[in-house]
Amino acid sequence: MKKTETIHVTGMAPFTNQISLLAQHNPLFDQTQKELEDQGLAGERIYQDLYPCENAAFLLEPQTGLVQVTVTGQQVGYVRKAECVHVKELIEKNSITNVSVTMHGGPYRILMEGEEDTFTVEEGCAAMFAIAEITYEEADQTPAPESGDSGMHYISTTYDTQTLDDSGRRGNAPLVLAILVAGFYLGFFIPYWIMVRRGMATPIARLGGDISNNLLNPHLAIVGGALLVTIIALVTKNALWPQVAALLYFGSCWKLPGMAIFVAIPALLCILSAFRRKSKVFVTILKILALLAVLAAGFWLLKPTAME
Repeated sequence: MKKTETIHVTGMAPFTNQISLLAQHNPLFDQTQKELEDQGLAGERIYQDLYPCENAAFLLEPQTGLVQVTVTGQQVGYVRKAECVHVKELIEKNSITNVSVTMHGGPYRILMEGEEDTFTVEEGCAAMFAIAEITYEEADQTPAPESGDSGMHYISTTYDTQTLDDSGRRGNAPLVLAILVAGFYLGFFIPYWIMVRRGMATPIARLGGDISNNLLNPHLAIVGGALLVTIIALVTKNALWPQVAALLYFGSCWKLPGMAIFVAIPALLCILSAFRRKSKVFVTILKILALLAVLAAGFWLLKPTAME
């Protein structure tokens, strides 16, 4: 009875030169964004090089007891140790009838779909990864020993947001910090001002003294709106939301410049997040304008505080 299993290949790093000899340029890598869109390749890694794996074979290494994986006579790695015993038994019994290897890695491009059917092309570099699929004869009465993994596996070139440093996560760390800082600010000042208004606490001069509700309430409301926009920016990939949040943080201090010192950090973190996210030329120009606006507002609002 024939049986097929998937074997994982490890220890590929020392064989980079041998692997490079197998590389063939992928013509899809040179296509324009429009051509990739027309072919419906959104979300698929398009590697710069392809690796045709012909004449794949397993070779037992007597000195170490490991099993080499070779392609076209070039060693590309080893069988994973957890599966070595099983593979060596098959080799010794001469049971393996076919070995095929699939290998991917290196520079790649990926067409990412954004909001409103917009697309962007992003680039990256993935570590080399290979698996071998073996077919062997198994006696009906003697089941094969279990390997580390069971079932059919395959290499997918589909973009995996759980394993890559993709654009969905890029710029999220500054936003998380901005949410924490702005949340702490509102979490402290809203109860503080409620206590001041009810006569339960005396206004602290360094925190603005007894500020009129006509100035204070709009300031806190806009900061709350900026915090909400920051949360929206965290759960979306768009680079515009962090810019809007940054402008709102400083905009809340237009009538209360002394409060700018408390919102300057989340504003700058939002701008940093916007620049960490990839975008088209027009949005990049908006990023630069937003950065200049935030720096100008920060200088104008923080100057009196710094002088004090």
